[in-house]
Amino acid sequence: MLNNKLCLLWQDVNTRNWFHVGNLTVDSDGQYSFAYENDSKKRGLQEAIDNSYNLHPTFPSRTEIYTSPKLFSAFTRRLPDKKRRDYVDIFNNLGVVAESNAFDMLSLTGGTINSDNYEFVRPIQIDDVKNQFEIDFYIRGWRHHGMTDKLIQSDKLILEAEDNNPYDEDAVYVLKNNDNKIGYVPAFYSSFIKLILTEKLNYQLDFEFNEKAPSHYKVKVYMSGRTNERVLSNYQEKIFLNC
Repeated sequence: MLNNKLCLLWQDVNTRNWFHVGNLTVDSDGQYSFAYENDSKKRGLQEAIDNSYNLHPTFPSRTEIYTSPKLFSAFTRRLPDKKRRDYVDIFNNLGVVAESNAFDMLSLTGGTINSDNYEFVRPIQIDDVKNQFEIDFYIRGWRHHGMTDKLIQSDKLILEAEDNNPYDEDAVYVLKNNDNKIGYVPAFYSSFIKLILTEKLNYQLDFEFNEKAPSHYKVKVYMSGRTNERVLSNYQEKIFLNC
């Protein structure tokens, strides 16, 4: 199992801001739980509601912890249809193996569908004792910025903060070999990563490029590095405290 927790995000189509509205967890016995995110100091459930978010009809109480012996049907429908001709290819490309369960598949795909503005993301893994972090994500915007490019193992990826981005004040874009822009860091992670860049902390980037995958799964980035007290305190105060 890849992780036992996923954060459910909702995007306001008018502002394009993302809000952390809930958490999905699974325990070692395969018991699923879902609860709304009521504790985030910023961009949590209450702020989402203030920006026209309505509670998911399957989960009408903002305080209840919902449980199920299997993945909730509201989330199962977000997985690719097994009847699709390219179903096997999709998950082979994403590294899904036979023992992967529905939670793993939801974690890998994000569970995005065209009919709403939800997405599941994995939380940033932070060791605040050793001051280390790990993140992995798929580059956003490859279709618009990187379609003519291919990545080879000798390529180097560079992260740069983008000032004056109209959609995300903390936007971070990805450069190939310090030259061609090939996409962006997902907005959920951009605030944290921008703090890492601003503080000039050491980090390492590795990537996997899958030429056969759909554009939003072409490039997976693995980032790890150091944090410091300022990064952690600013990040916790700014967004997604509990994810």
